[in-house]
Order: sequence, then structure tokens, then C-alpha cells
Amino acid sequence: MIRGLQKQMIQLATPNSKYFEVVLFVLRPTACRKTENEAEMVRAAQKILLESTPRNKRVPAVSRWQRWRFFFCGVLCGALLCGATVALFAALL
Repeated sequence: MIRGLQKQMIQLATPNSKYFEVVLFVLRPTACRKTENEAEMVRAAQKILLESTPRNKRVPAVSRWQRWRFFFCGVLCGALLCGATVALFAALL
């Protein structure tokens, strides 16, 4: 046990999280001395929570035609790069 240590904390309940029940923020000593109100500190803590929470971003569906088009574009680019490399080596020899 540590004696003589005093920290001020903000405790936020997270009812929508499937992993965490409560989030604790330990305040800086300089923040406790300022004349900021408690609501502003809670808003700042909630902002940090929102910024650090991973969001499920929907990846747009790619149709079968688009997948084939990407595949053939890749094959074409590879063939052009291969042809340019062969032509370069043939010109150097």
C-alpha cells in the first residue's frame, strides 16, 4: 500500500461496451488546480473515449465484375512491366 498518495479521478460508466464496465481517468495535478468545472472534464474524458473506440466501418461491397476488372488490370500491368524489363535488357545487350 502506498501512503500519502492522493489522485483525483473521473469514473465513467460504459454501458454500450461489451468489454468494459467502467473507465477510470486519473487527473493531472495541474488540472485539479485550475478552476475548470467538472462537466468540462467529463466532456473531455468522453471525447477521449469516442476517439479511442474502434468503429465498425462498412467496407463497400465489390461486385464480381469489379473483382475481375481489378484482376485483369493487374495482369496487364504485370505483363507491361515484364515486357518493358525484357526490352530494356535486350537494348542493353
